[in-house]
Parts: sequence; structure tokens; C-alpha cells
Amino acid sequence: MTARERASFRPLGKAEPVATRLVHGGRGPEPAGPHGVNPPVARLSTVLFDTTAQLRQARVRREQERVLSYGARGNPTAHALEDLVTELEGGYRTRLFATGLAATAQVLLAYLRPGDHVLITSAVYAPVRRLAEEFLKPYGIEYDYYAADGSDVQALLRGNTRLVYAEVPGSSLYDLLDLPALAALCRSRNALLAVDNTWVPATCIARWPWAPTSASRR
Repeated sequence: MTARERASFRPLGKAEPVATRLVHGGRGPEPAGPHGVNPPVARLSTVLFDTTAQLRQARVRREQERVLSYGARGNPTAHALEDLVTELEGGYRTRLFATGLAATAQVLLAYLRPGDHVLITSAVYAPVRRLAEEFLKPYGIEYDYYAADGSDVQALLRGNTRLVYAEVPGSSLYDLLDLPALAALCRSRNALLAVDNTWVPATCIARWPWAPTSASRR
């Protein structure tokens, strides 16, 4: 790595023990008086509003804020789980999806535009290859696959490489690569880094101190 890449690392900060975070995480502010230990389970689809204006306002705000607007977009229980995942991973925000492929598609389609180039690990979850071929390519988004160990990423980076997509451990063969080194390389080239992780919980791989842009988990 270059001196610039090494300088981009940030030391790991001290965190509470995992058991403590698991017990206390995702609860939000403590309500006054007697209350349950865990957030109550909310089951809902349709949300009622007092006025049509409130409904319209929620539809506008929900794209940027966490508001109750429709069951498929989240409910208080789902929001509590999102907060817990964020605390465990040390991230900024968490979004839940019904499937891992939906989470992957959201990351790719949110950050990539026609004319962009994305590098995808050869160890990627197989349906992502179809996503690249059938969705990214027709929209003018170029892609290449890099070796599962990340050895050829630097050679494959282009001036228009917007995103590097990693999966660690690999979906099929449990391939590993040096994530902090890959994050430093991406940062030095102004490329975003997304990390998919099927097998290992966030408490075993501390991702966010070296700040990938996004992490998805199936």
C-alpha cells in the first residue's frame, strides 16, 4: 500500500462488550414508569392518518426520514432492529430488506449511473451476476469481475470506477480478502466500497472503523 493508503486508516475505538450491546441496543429512549424490557412486536400493513395532508406529508418525508407510512416500509419493531444492527456494526444507518438480492440491488442502483463502472468480486452471490447483466448493462453501467482475493483490483480500477463491490467471506467458497487494504485503496481513488456478508455476524468483523460506504447482509 502507498503512504496515502496507510494514512487513511483510523484506529479502532473502544466499544462496550458485545453482550452489553446485545442486551441494551436498539431500545431507544427509556420510557417513564414500568415498561417492558424489549420493544413490543408491531404487526401492521395499513397506516391510518388523521388527514389527507398528513398522508401526503409522510409520503414526502419517508424518502429521507424514518416515518410510519406503510407496513412494507417499516414499523416500530423493524426500526428497533435497524437501530440494533447499526449499533453492533458501528454504522450510520440501517435499512432492512425482505431479501439479500433486494438489498444488493438497492446499493447498486442507488449509487451507480449510466457511464459509471463497477468492480464486482468473482466470489459474489450468483444472482448478482444476473443483476449486473440484465439491469446494469442495459442502463449503460459497465462492470468487471475481480479475483476473490482482491489481488487485481488496483489494475482493474478505471477513472470512471464509481463502486467496488466485495463479498467477504465469499458466498460459495468462503473466499477472504484484506478488507481494510481494499477500503484504503478505494478511498485513495475516490471509489465507493460496498461489502456483502452472508456468513459472519457483524460482531466478528469490525467493518465500519475503516468506513466502507455500505454493507449488505443476507
